[in-house]
Amino acid sequence: MRKRTIVAGAVWVVWLSFGLPALLEAQQVTLKCGFDGQLGDASGMKPVEAKGIRFTEGRDGQAAVIPRPAVLTYSTNGFNPEAFTISFWVRHEKPLEDYFFRRLTYFYHETPDLKNRIGIMKRAGTNYFVFFMSNGQGRAKGDTFAGDWFAMATQPMHWPAGSWHHVVCTADKSKGAAQFFIDGKKVAEARGTQFPEKLGEVFWIGTQQGHSWMRGAIDELTIEPTARLDASPVEKGPATPAHPLPKTSPIIGKTIGQLTGKELSINLDFFDICIGTDTWDMRCCDAEMERLMALSAHYGFDRVFFRVSVCGAVCYHTQVMTPAFENVFEKYTVEGLDGCCANIPSLHGRMGAVMRRIDPLASCAKYAHKHGMEVYAWVTVFDSLYYAPETEFFQQHPEYTWVSKDGTKHVPGVPCYAYPEVREYRLDQIRELLKYDIDGIKLSPRSHSPWPGRGTTGGNEGSRGYGFNEPVVKEYLRRFGRDPKQAAPDSLDELRFVQLKADFFTQFLREAKALTSAAGKKLIMVTSASISDPVRANWMYVDADTLARERIVDELSLMAGSGANLNHWRLLADGQIKMTTWSGIHGRTYDDCLGRMKTQFRALLDNPTSDGSTYHEMANLIYPDCWEEAIIDTLKEWQAAKKSK
Repeated sequence: MRKRTIVAGAVWVVWLSFGLPALLEAQQVTLKCGFDGQLGDASGMKPVEAKGIRFTEGRDGQAAVIPRPAVLTYSTNGFNPEAFTISFWVRHEKPLEDYFFRRLTYFYHETPDLKNRIGIMKRAGTNYFVFFMSNGQGRAKGDTFAGDWFAMATQPMHWPAGSWHHVVCTADKSKGAAQFFIDGKKVAEARGTQFPEKLGEVFWIGTQQGHSWMRGAIDELTIEPTARLDASPVEKGPATPAHPLPKTSPIIGKTIGQLTGKELSINLDFFDICIGTDTWDMRCCDAEMERLMALSAHYGFDRVFFRVSVCGAVCYHTQVMTPAFENVFEKYTVEGLDGCCANIPSLHGRMGAVMRRIDPLASCAKYAHKHGMEVYAWVTVFDSLYYAPETEFFQQHPEYTWVSKDGTKHVPGVPCYAYPEVREYRLDQIRELLKYDIDGIKLSPRSHSPWPGRGTTGGNEGSRGYGFNEPVVKEYLRRFGRDPKQAAPDSLDELRFVQLKADFFTQFLREAKALTSAAGKKLIMVTSASISDPVRANWMYVDADTLARERIVDELSLMAGSGANLNHWRLLADGQIKMTTWSGIHGRTYDDCLGRMKTQFRALLDNPTSDGSTYHEMANLIYPDCWEEAIIDTLKEWQAAKKSK
């Protein structure tokens, strides 16, 4: 039976007057685009936005080409979210394997609240495709169909250059089913009840909201208000993604460090990625880790800093610390959004599940080295709270954390390094980490603990008002003959107290450096301009001047913009230690993350005082998929500017 097409305006009137049931009875519009020299559909509906689209030879007539940075959207008016079929033909001019490191998006929809998603894409770092959708519930991006974003992931595909392929995705809420077909073969199916509940203004064709372009030709796009489920079985293929991968070469021929003399490093805050429900494929965790390393190497990174610390736990197979298994996150059972990391939908307990499948640090080290990068274990040394269970060391020994002048309050999770027991505990962790195939250890002062003044403008309440632990007070009395608790505000005596606490931490660093040097590995300390200044320090103080002068560490990394002048410490070290920056690229959106990475990377390239920079964090590149625009484009722009001078 031939389907009757209703123009968009009429459908909109029905929607407003009678709501969804009446709209369904009216039989929604079928979007049918042949792309024969024009972008309107068979009923005359025009695209809402069309930029950069060109035409090429199609299967029969012409097809639309959607390259970077093209945009093509159509109105959602008349779409039936409870039963639909989306179909199209697609062609790429290169073999699919040549797009391995790119996300290719063919169809995308979400509502302004980031929910009610429908997507069809090839995942970056793989040759497999995913059809996914979600409803409008929950605190994240909607409850995912079948409870798993990867439920309708295909086996790896092999498409020759210039070949046409027919893609069909269909779903029926009344049957609780969805199916995915490629070239007439069922490649995935799943059962679930989580269907979109409302619509945004547009469907994005060939991009994910204007990025992650399909980079190919699309023809005979059809969206029907009916499901076309099929009883045939899913074509059998590998149960997990293709693995292992061949060794990756940088897309630019060399790493950024080799090309520019400035090392490009990435912080892999692994917890943030592996708990992402649409970011980490639990079917094969080892393959997922290799995917992260291959992507990083492909885009020119020299080093990876793997964060082993998870705010009171660790994500490696430890005998010393508290492992980040499910019990650590038993209070966190609701999926939410990680606003810092481009709004990744996250579920904490996945961390424990990953830990039971692989040793994340061992896997990271294996694949970082395979793909030509150095890898360091990254430890936060003032950050032992947040997820810490009752069995964690500092939960068992709160007396070892910073205490107030009157002895009644502590800063939970912030160790006092004046205690030999604390230093030995941390040195045992260093010894344990050095058994891994890593190139060194990076220590960081970042802290999620409830410091005094946190969340407000703050002052020096933490650095000057806490840390009056017994060995600190005893040593202060020995050195200066007075009680530090009696020090006048803003006095030299008060600054001496701040310095003394740092002296104990420096002692720990000397002991750690002895261990790393004996193992033939490097030690890096992260600091900042304020953390390195006893007058300005509001929480901890790290005596970076002494670290540089005595070369207690192999590298100092300053938390600052990538353009920061590092000559102060370079001169103190007489050029004998590496000087780098540590720059944040957190953001909620693609544009946020892209803009921050481009700005900071360009600042590094223009900074004559820096040996390199670390960017925090990988999630802000891999999730919004802005590697190419942020790194490769910026490098080319810098090279062109340099050449023109």
